[in-house]
Amino acid sequence: MAFSDLQLEDLRARADLVTLVGRRVPLRKTGKDFVGLCPFHGEKSPSFYVVPGKHLWHCFGCGESGDVFKFFMKLDGLAFVDAVKLVATDSGIILVDEKLDPEEARRRAHLDELAGLMERAVRFYEQKLWHGGGQAAREHLVKRGIKEEAIRRFQLGFGGVGMDELTRALEKAGASIDLAIEAGLVIPSQRGGRGFDRFHGRLIVPIRIPRPPNGRAVALGGRFLEGITPARHDKKPAKYINSPETPLYLKGSVLFGLDVARDGIRRSERAVVVEGYFDVIGVHQAGLPLAVATCGTSLTPGHLDLLLRVGAREIVFLFDGDAAGLKAAARAAEMCARAQVPAKVATLPQGLDPDEFARQRGGEGLNALLDRAKPTVEHLLDAALTDMGHAATVEQRARIVHDLRPLVLAAPDTLSRELYVAQIAERIGVSVAAVQAALYDAEGRGERAVAEPSRPAHTRPSPDRGERQAGPSAEPGDAPASGRRPSAQPTVSQAELGLVIALLKFPAALGPVAESEGVIPLFTHPELRALGEALVASVHEQVEPVPETLIGALVDPRLRNTVDQQWRADDSSLEQASQHLLRLFDKLRQETRRRQAQAALLQSRQLPADAEARRAFDEEQQRILDESRAVHRRIRERGHRTT
Repeated sequence: MAFSDLQLEDLRARADLVTLVGRRVPLRKTGKDFVGLCPFHGEKSPSFYVVPGKHLWHCFGCGESGDVFKFFMKLDGLAFVDAVKLVATDSGIILVDEKLDPEEARRRAHLDELAGLMERAVRFYEQKLWHGGGQAAREHLVKRGIKEEAIRRFQLGFGGVGMDELTRALEKAGASIDLAIEAGLVIPSQRGGRGFDRFHGRLIVPIRIPRPPNGRAVALGGRFLEGITPARHDKKPAKYINSPETPLYLKGSVLFGLDVARDGIRRSERAVVVEGYFDVIGVHQAGLPLAVATCGTSLTPGHLDLLLRVGAREIVFLFDGDAAGLKAAARAAEMCARAQVPAKVATLPQGLDPDEFARQRGGEGLNALLDRAKPTVEHLLDAALTDMGHAATVEQRARIVHDLRPLVLAAPDTLSRELYVAQIAERIGVSVAAVQAALYDAEGRGERAVAEPSRPAHTRPSPDRGERQAGPSAEPGDAPASGRRPSAQPTVSQAELGLVIALLKFPAALGPVAESEGVIPLFTHPELRALGEALVASVHEQVEPVPETLIGALVDPRLRNTVDQQWRADDSSLEQASQHLLRLFDKLRQETRRRQAQAALLQSRQLPADAEARRAFDEEQQRILDESRAVHRRIRERGHRTT
C-alpha cells in the first residue's frame, strides 16, 4: 500500500503512543513521560522512555529510538506498511490507499482469501483433534511428551479418518474448492469430482508467519500416524508431507515457529534453528522459546533475513550428531559465512534429536548445550579433523581440504581465510602453501584463497589485460594465478541482492537513481552486476523489463531461485523501496571501502621502505578515506531529504 506523507503524519499524531506501546511494555508515569523495561534488550532497571508530547520513544540503555511505526517494525519484525496498518487498526483510524494499482488490489484481496481459507482449515483440524475422532493423534502426542498447553499453543490438529472431510465441510460452507486446491488443502480428483483432502489421516501442524495479533496461517505440515494414515498405490506413506508452494507460501521465506519465538529471540538476541516441527515444539516446551525450523528445505538467505529482522544477533544450529546432521551444519555454516552472520553449532549426543534431548535434560540441559556451541567453522573443522591429524593418509588429508574448501572460500575476509587455512595446515600436518594449493582443483584453475603470510600476495591483473575480477569470495589482493575463471562460485552480497530486488520491483522509478549514484559498477557478483545493468539499460531504451525473463537468464540455479523467491515475496511500496535503496547504497559502499582497505593493507606489505614511496602510499590512502567520508555524508544527507 502507498500512503501520503500527510496521512502518515496525521496517523502518527492521532495514534495514542502510550496506549499502543503500553499494551506490549508495562509503563509507569514519571512526570510528563512514561518509563518501562526496554523490550529490545535485557535490563533490570527501566531505561525505556515514551515521550507522548513528541510522539517518540527512546531507550537510554541500548540507544534504540523512533516513532510508533518503528516500534512495531522492530518489536514484531514488520515491514513499514504492515506497521502502519497495525497502528491504524489498533487506533480505529481508516487509511485510504491513494496509489494502489487495481491489479495489486486484486492480488492482495486474493491472498487474503487464501489466508482466510487456511485459517478455516486450521480451526477445522484443531476441532477434529479434540472432538472429531482424534484420540489416536492425541495418544501419539502424549507418547512424544507434548503437553496440552503446547498442543493448543501451536494449534495442532488431526486430518480426520475420511478422505474428504475438509473438502465436504468447505463445500457445505460455500467455500470455493478451486481456491482450496490453490491453497494446497485439496488434491483434485483425476476422475472428476471435488477431490480429496491432502492431509487426511495425519497429525496436522499449522505453519504461520509473524503477523499480529496471532500470526497468519500460510501452510500445513502433516505427520504420518501408524494405523491411520492410509497407503496410496500400496506404498507406505511418507513420514511427513507439507503444503506445496502457493501464492501465500514460499518455503524459502517462512520459518516454522517464528510467530511464537519472535519475542524470545528479540529478548535474548539468540535464535536456535532445528530441523523438525516437533523439535521446535519440544524446545519451546522445555522453556526456551527461541527455536525455529525450515519447512522441508535447506536454509536460505531469506530465512537468515527473517531472523535478523526479529532481533537475532547470534544463530545457533542444533542438529543431530549423525552424518546427516553434520551435512546440514556444513550447508548452514557456508550460508552464514557468505552472509557474514555470526553463527554457532551445538551438537547433540549421538542418537538423540532436539525433541528427545529436551525431554531428557530439560531447559537447563538445553541452555548448557547451547552455551557450549562452537562457531560454525570451528565445529566443522573439528568434525572433519578429529582423530586424523598426522595419522591420516594422504588421501584422507586431501579429502579433508576438499570438503572444507567451500566453507573456507565463504569466509568474509582475507584474514579469516588465512586463519582457517593455518588451522587446517596445523591439524593435518602439512604446510600452509600445500593447503592453499589444494583449495583449488587439480588443474590449478582459479585464484588463491589466501595470501600466504610469509610471501607477498599477488596483485590483481590490470583491466587492460582483459581479465575479470574473480568475485566477492576473492578479496582484493587475491588475484587469479592465470586468467582463467575461478572454480568457486562468487559470494552473493546481501546489499547487491537487495538492490537487484528493488530494481526488479520498480525499474522505471529506481533505475535512474541507481545509475546516478554509480553503484552498479561496484557489484562484485558478475551475474547480479549484469542483471543490474540490464535493468538500468531498459530504462534508457524505454522498454519495460520482464522480471521472469531476466531472472530465468541467471546461470547459477541457486542464485536464480533466491532472486526469484525474494522478488516474488517482496511486497514493499515504492516509498519503502526508495528508503531501503539509500541504506543499500550505503552498505554497498561500505563493502567497497572494506575491500579497498584490505587491498591497501596487502599492498603495503609489498611497498619499498624508502620515505618517498611510503609518503605517496599514505597520500593515496588519505584520498580514499576522504572520498569515502564524502560519499557517506552525501548518502546520509540524501536519506534525510527523502524521509
